[in-house]
Amino acid sequence: MKKVLIIIILVGVCYYLYNIAKPDIPQDFNKLKASFHTQLIKQTKAPQDYLPLYDGPGIRKIIYPSGNFHLQALLSTVNIDTTKRKAAVVYLHGGFALGASDIADCETLINEGYIVLAPSYRAENGNDGNFELFMGEVDDAKAAVKWLAKQTYIDSTRIYVIGHSIGGGIASMLSLQKGLPVKYTASIGGLYNGEFKGWEQIVPFDINNPTEKKMRVLVENVWFMNLPHIAFFGAQDSTFTADLDCYGQLTKGTKLRIEKVRGNHLESLQPAINRFITLVKAGEL
Repeated sequence: MKKVLIIIILVGVCYYLYNIAKPDIPQDFNKLKASFHTQLIKQTKAPQDYLPLYDGPGIRKIIYPSGNFHLQALLSTVNIDTTKRKAAVVYLHGGFALGASDIADCETLINEGYIVLAPSYRAENGNDGNFELFMGEVDDAKAAVKWLAKQTYIDSTRIYVIGHSIGGGIASMLSLQKGLPVKYTASIGGLYNGEFKGWEQIVPFDINNPTEKKMRVLVENVWFMNLPHIAFFGAQDSTFTADLDCYGQLTKGTKLRIEKVRGNHLESLQPAINRFITLVKAGEL
């Protein structure tokens, strides 16, 4: 069953971009995050209903470790060959729950021969932990990548991360990581700004705390990028209409790249995946 993605319209990104200065001294985002401890003002599960995850035709439910958590994920087994190492994609789902439809969304990638892993995060799908919104969930996505890279059927030099919507926001934050076995990260309608306007009902931290917000978005940390990131946007995606004119300046002197594809927030998913495949084949990713 295709779940309804939570789409939140953000405004005011230009204000942030005009006030983001390139740091004089290069910094390591990993160190910044290690010294930062989010303060959750409420302890809740992820704000979306879910169905239990099961094995299915060509799909295996697995459990991967992330710190003290043991989290659920869905692994497409269609292209697994234990005698070979193959390229893989970690697909980060939209919304706040993982479902079988997320693997179905990756059909084009699977048909192209990729092994696909779709993880859930803490506080989702009955997992332990609290909902943190672009914080602990980023650690979980990082752990999922590392789990996949250790599998004997994976070519760890050809792992990509692609996320849609909320998953795109998580994928963008992975581009700040050092030592992650990922060749390229990509988002589809998921490059969020640091205002979080309209998120008040679900935000689990103090929305008036600028540091809490800054530590959760790529646009305020582009100078710390370690991995290339391509941000796809639907040409008719009203979620980001106000942002796109301003995002162009973020690409200058950074590892961020922006491309438009056809469609709105949901319709842009498949065109972006198709474009990703084209870029990989052309040797551009």
